[in-house]
Amino acid sequence: MAQPVQPARKSLGAHITDPASFSSFLHTHNAAVVFFTDVMCAPCRAIEPVVERLAHEKGDGEDVGGSSVAFAKVEVDNAIAVQHEITATPAFLFFWKGEVVSEVKGANVPELRWQVDLLQSRARPPHPHASLSLPAVEAVPRDPILFSQVPALDTVLTKLSSFIDTASSWPSSDSNSRDQVNKVLSSTVIPYLKSRFAPATQQQPLPSATPEILVPWAQATSVLADALPAASLFPVVDLWRLALVDPAVGTWVSSSPSLQDPIKTFFDKCINDPAALQQRSYILTLLRLLSNAFSTPVLSRRLLTVYKGIMTTDIILPNLTNADPLVRTAAVSLAFNIAAWVQRGRVGRIPGTEMGYDNEGKDGILEAEEDGEWEVEMVLAVVNGIGQEDTSEDVVRRLTSTLAFLLHLSPIYDAELAPLLEALNSQDVLMQKIVNGVGGVVWEKDNEVRLLVEEVAKKLCSPVDEHDTEDS
Repeated sequence: MAQPVQPARKSLGAHITDPASFSSFLHTHNAAVVFFTDVMCAPCRAIEPVVERLAHEKGDGEDVGGSSVAFAKVEVDNAIAVQHEITATPAFLFFWKGEVVSEVKGANVPELRWQVDLLQSRARPPHPHASLSLPAVEAVPRDPILFSQVPALDTVLTKLSSFIDTASSWPSSDSNSRDQVNKVLSSTVIPYLKSRFAPATQQQPLPSATPEILVPWAQATSVLADALPAASLFPVVDLWRLALVDPAVGTWVSSSPSLQDPIKTFFDKCINDPAALQQRSYILTLLRLLSNAFSTPVLSRRLLTVYKGIMTTDIILPNLTNADPLVRTAAVSLAFNIAAWVQRGRVGRIPGTEMGYDNEGKDGILEAEEDGEWEVEMVLAVVNGIGQEDTSEDVVRRLTSTLAFLLHLSPIYDAELAPLLEALNSQDVLMQKIVNGVGGVVWEKDNEVRLLVEEVAKKLCSPVDEHDTEDS
């Protein structure tokens, strides 16, 4: 006779001890996570609070037909573990309707959270966009737009050195003298960039930056941000913009202390000196730097969890309609990179949905990171940008792609975005681009930008029930 399932701590759910109770548990819950543990396992004890938080966040498991996930704990020294070939702990099995759909071995917290999100997405009703046919949207490359052009590095160094030498003040509390800062730039930074971006050969791989390069460079950057106005600081931003194409730099920045984080230094410049936000060279290079930051997944996540507010409100949104075409293009490119990151995560959480990704969406936004208020703000600005853009077909393409990525599979589409799109007359805004064209040129019917604009207007900017979700 099966023993009753014994409750463990309330948030962790059931503590199961025999196969019959285990079978009953799986039969009762569509979505279930089973945590295999051992009283002698230190990693098990370390990760158990994480499991408890997930159990609390994702539901109590009683809503069988809804989107909650049931959690249970099983000791490794019983028949259930033997049946599922669990030989090491901690281990996690993820069940959907009684069948194992995935497994996590070890105390891998990011992977555990990811798999729980995936499992919960199975339990939800399908998103109204899940069955839409979006061939034009799917054809948009998802790779981040990068600004990797290499300036004349010696010229940049000469210009920057002149700014340093003629700076009217220097931070008296900092031990870095002008000569020391100049030495870091000339002896460490510029040689690294020259070697990194020299013509590649098959025999010699590109060198990557090391902490021995990055730490003094970051310290010198902080000094320069205090000493120079934004109009003279932009060459420093530009050197980091180039360096962020190196994955080693993006990885280091993503985990660096705030005092050594050059991106924080550049954002702080905007906060402490509001004139920097109006300084064309500074904002242009900062927008390009932030776009390049999206070439490194871990840095992308840091930007969207730590710096999303200032990056969106002060840097992106005011410049989507900037009169300067280079600044506008850079702002639109950054918005595209962010939206593509958001979309990548959403697609990965929808079983059976594919949009050309080969990483199962793991490098996209996590469910817990979704921000409805931010998304509304972005959609409003992007629709406005599309409406105002009348010179660049490429900007229209990038803005329309950005809008598509923000809307498609959005968890707030029905409740918030659909009414907003209607209030903005977004469908008419996009279709008007087809009527009038861009830059004095009306698109041909088979023009890929026209097809993209039309698809987004008719399928993502209109209520889902107004069109056939199975059409092509």
